[in-house]
Amino acid sequence: MYIKKIVKIENFRNLTGLVFTFDDEVNFIVGESNTGKTNLIEMLNKLFFTASFEKSDFCDPARPIRITYTIGYEAIEKGLLKNSLKEANNDQGQLMIKAVQEGPDQDIVYTNASTNQVIAAEKVKRLNYFYHSAVKSAKELSLSDLEAQSYKGFTRGLRAYLEENDIDLHKVCDGIQFTVNICIKILKYIYDLKRELANMEQCLVKTPEGICYLPFILALDEPEIHNHPYRQRALIKSIIRIMNNKNKGFLKLLKGYFGIDGLNGQIFVVTHSPNILLNNYKQIVRVYRSANGVKAVSGSRLRFAMDTHKHLVRSFIYFKEAMFSNAIILVEGDTEFGAVPVFARRLGIDLDKEGVGLVKLDGADGVLRYLSLFNAFRIDAIAILDRDKKSSYGDRKEIYFTRARDFEEELYDLFSFRQLLKYLATINRHSFLSYYLGMAIKGFNSDAFTDAPLEYKLPDQATKNIMAIIKKAALEELRDNKNVINGALMATYVDQLPKSFVEVITRAVNKHRSQPGPGGDY
Repeated sequence: MYIKKIVKIENFRNLTGLVFTFDDEVNFIVGESNTGKTNLIEMLNKLFFTASFEKSDFCDPARPIRITYTIGYEAIEKGLLKNSLKEANNDQGQLMIKAVQEGPDQDIVYTNASTNQVIAAEKVKRLNYFYHSAVKSAKELSLSDLEAQSYKGFTRGLRAYLEENDIDLHKVCDGIQFTVNICIKILKYIYDLKRELANMEQCLVKTPEGICYLPFILALDEPEIHNHPYRQRALIKSIIRIMNNKNKGFLKLLKGYFGIDGLNGQIFVVTHSPNILLNNYKQIVRVYRSANGVKAVSGSRLRFAMDTHKHLVRSFIYFKEAMFSNAIILVEGDTEFGAVPVFARRLGIDLDKEGVGLVKLDGADGVLRYLSLFNAFRIDAIAILDRDKKSSYGDRKEIYFTRARDFEEELYDLFSFRQLLKYLATINRHSFLSYYLGMAIKGFNSDAFTDAPLEYKLPDQATKNIMAIIKKAALEELRDNKNVINGALMATYVDQLPKSFVEVITRAVNKHRSQPGPGGDY
């Protein structure tokens, strides 16, 4: 079973009026701080674990909290919900439930949205929702900690089982302490469940082949904390392997200690790190601010043409960081990618501080696909392309174009000879100038100029009109040496900033600054 959709939210913190649709395997909840990401998974925790809201959850304590949501299930899981499905004739693999708590001193009442039949809270809890906040956890959990918390029976039995079967829990958890911590907490949860229920089988899903699965939903809040980027990527893959029953060591532990063959799981992750994200935009839930309050976009609801979808999935690894941006500037290639941050710095703008991201297209062909994705996620996106692409994309208001034929020519027209020479000398591509200078300057020493171009004394008269003479050859050099580093150097040495890029940077920043800031205590 899995949480399919939050259809309606009333009076809960800052989430009133929002709708969420979820991937049935993994969901990454992203957005700025204080938008309500943690509120979402804490709301789910109260719906599926505590079955009660607190006074602080009510926007207005005089009004009830009402939440309508849909649970998805497979055919073999229908038995766990059979009483809840009574008279609903539900063969769609989903059940819509209304959850209402009239006031802070009461509990949640659950009803089948189709039949108004009351559903026992214990039935709802059988999704087994487990919430772990790395933010609120003071330290990692160990078996010794549990023993001190009156779990001696559990810890001693688990230690004995691990020793008897020569199982190293740290190795089972891929050598990642965070995964060890989560595994211990999952095992403790199942231990508590087994103690609570007279018959553990009543909450298991059994296949026709006799394989028993435990429905389980894991919610993690900022698991990236205290982990470097490589470890962040490793830990999320490690957790997913456990929840997808790909970790043979953990499966052996579940089977041997609890008689369970695996977990039938769903994962929710609140994160501020692109390193945690997998390479699938459909697993992203973005919470953002708008003029009308907090809003949300669920990637699982987005529908693109198949070729666009495949392109976005293949390339998502290269622009995951953009999902955390307030605005995006799309550029064609490496040179522009290196130049834009320098242009911004020269304008006195810190793109990181403004939350403005930069995405390299590797050519203009994918621009409409990227724009469609960012627009769908309500991230303001602006592209700047070479002017020779205007015939193909000139009708799009969010696409800007260079003033000259391409980026290199626009910058060339803004260089003085002296500044161009500094750039060419820095990348050691100035030797072609000797031919033209030799024609213009009597007694020109080509070897001396090549060895020390910036120290060589050039008559002002000779260089006054040379930019027009060398333009064709110089542009060939600029276009033949495109890369990120050279783009940054060109942006550093050019005398004047290109108006097209100034306009794009300014618009991206101003668009972000016009958005409402943080509000409330959430």
